Amino acid sequence: MSSKVSDHIIKQSDDKANPDPGLLRLKRLVEQVIELHRSHPGKAMKLAREAFPLANRLGDKRGKFELLLCFARMEARKGRLEIAETNLSEALAQLPGRRADKDSLCRIYLAMGAVYYLQQKHQLALEYYSQALACNVDKYKVDLYLNIANLYFTNSNFHKSLQYQRRALRLAQAQGNSEKQIFCLSNIGAIYVKTDQDLRALNSFQEALAIINTLDGYDYTRCNCALNLGAVHGRLAQWEEAERQYKEAIRVARQNQFHQELAKAYQYLGELKASTDDASSFLYYLYRSRKLAKDNNFEAILIDVLRHLQQHFEKQQDFKQAYAYLKEMAEVQASIEHNKQQKALSQLLDSKDKEISILERQRDQIEEQRLKLERNNRELEKSNRELEQYAYVVAHDLKEPLRNISSFTSLIERRYAGQLDETAREYMSFVVRNAGRMNTLLTELLRYTTLRRLPEDKVRETAAEEVVQQVVRDLQGKIKESGAVLFLGDLPSMSVSFDHLYQLFFSLIDNALQFNKSEKPEVHISARRDGDKVEFSVRDNGIGIAKAYQGKIFQLFQRLDRDRYSGTGIGLALCHKIVQLYDGEIWLDSEAGNGSTFYFTLKD
Repeated sequence: MSSKVSDHIIKQSDDKANPDPGLLRLKRLVEQVIELHRSHPGKAMKLAREAFPLANRLGDKRGKFELLLCFARMEARKGRLEIAETNLSEALAQLPGRRADKDSLCRIYLAMGAVYYLQQKHQLALEYYSQALACNVDKYKVDLYLNIANLYFTNSNFHKSLQYQRRALRLAQAQGNSEKQIFCLSNIGAIYVKTDQDLRALNSFQEALAIINTLDGYDYTRCNCALNLGAVHGRLAQWEEAERQYKEAIRVARQNQFHQELAKAYQYLGELKASTDDASSFLYYLYRSRKLAKDNNFEAILIDVLRHLQQHFEKQQDFKQAYAYLKEMAEVQASIEHNKQQKALSQLLDSKDKEISILERQRDQIEEQRLKLERNNRELEKSNRELEQYAYVVAHDLKEPLRNISSFTSLIERRYAGQLDETAREYMSFVVRNAGRMNTLLTELLRYTTLRRLPEDKVRETAAEEVVQQVVRDLQGKIKESGAVLFLGDLPSMSVSFDHLYQLFFSLIDNALQFNKSEKPEVHISARRDGDKVEFSVRDNGIGIAKAYQGKIFQLFQRLDRDRYSGTGIGLALCHKIVQLYDGEIWLDSEAGNGSTFYFTLKD
């Protein structure tokens, strides 16, 4: 039993002081079904039918999933493909966290692909196999190779099919997986039959049967292996051995109610009797095959049987009987075509119903999201107003005592100037400087917390060059003191707040001047338009920033060298917040000792 199922049920049992006897019994039943569903499908089906109502009553979704998956596989073997498809859809609905449970999803997709393959819907089968492959679960890769090989086989690409079968066989042998080795060898034998390599086919089927004989059960595979061996012996004109294998297939199929395989075995044995001119046995077996095929709607088998009967009676010059079988065959073929058209129409209607249902759900979801977005926007506006109010109150309440500290310190210094020694005056100066710095920090923090984008109807066209010129005028003292030279490229006009653009350039140019120890500091400012965005750059020849610190500098209060350089650590965080308001980005290109270039984009 898979660890997922076992762990799930054990956990439920452990959660209670007295484990539920029903839950423990369900666990045992599910384990037995999983263990027996391939080797003893009859027993497994009986146990599964006993376990499923119990899983329903207990509400155990994992148990139901495992049982439905086994139901689907067993129904598919009996040729009841629509029932198998329904079981798989129900199994998929039991998965609680579909994205997380890759193992279960992979198993479902593999089974879905197999069912669609049997329904001859090869494109759908390939889509499900591709989804299974995307789950990337190593233990199911043998199955994937096998199924892809079967698709190539069905489309008569035997060379490709053989490549994938051999790849699957090597993996199965490496894993010591006897069951998968049986499948691979049987499929390789079928490819050899199609390519007229009868002796190789015989060897492959015999190898498969030899492995089956070492195992308990595997009656479905044993039955198919016997059918294949009978066909190869018949091709080699080894009539007695062919008949023995077909009768073995009949015995196993009867015992396990493999109706499709039983109908095939009767058909093949009847055809074999025709080859040995045993007309009565030919008719006996073909009549039995015909009845089974009609009762179970095996249309392909039925058409083959009717064709053989029609040809037999035509040779016997019993034209009335030959015509009757020919007419029945035409009716079956017409029914198949009619069913195809009905199915195609039904699928089209189902598809349109699903499309309408999806569109209606999407419409409802969009409306729900719109209402939710409106509520969120109202709550966000309220939170922003509360934040601004709180920031103003905090800033005011903190600034007032700071002003008092500065005032009283200055007063003490003047009042007792003659009584204070050098150390006391130094202490007083330290208090005043730090109070001033705290005041500046609060002003900057207030600016950061209240920063918001202006409504579009209040934003005017702003010339970036005029903004930079204003920044240069305000920093004129620092520029003259450092002897810096500024190089200004062509800067565009754009719909952005003057104050926001001013804060951006002021912080970046101020940093370029402050963190620059070269004899002739340089600052280069340029811009380029890219669609609806403008990319600005501010480049300097200053001290640069080491790679290790570049990811931190846009965070609040990040100052890389507190001892040598003044500042609040808010300027670049403020820049980062401004560019985000305009759906932009900010980054830098720098090396320690080689200057820095700051880039930022703003959406126009």
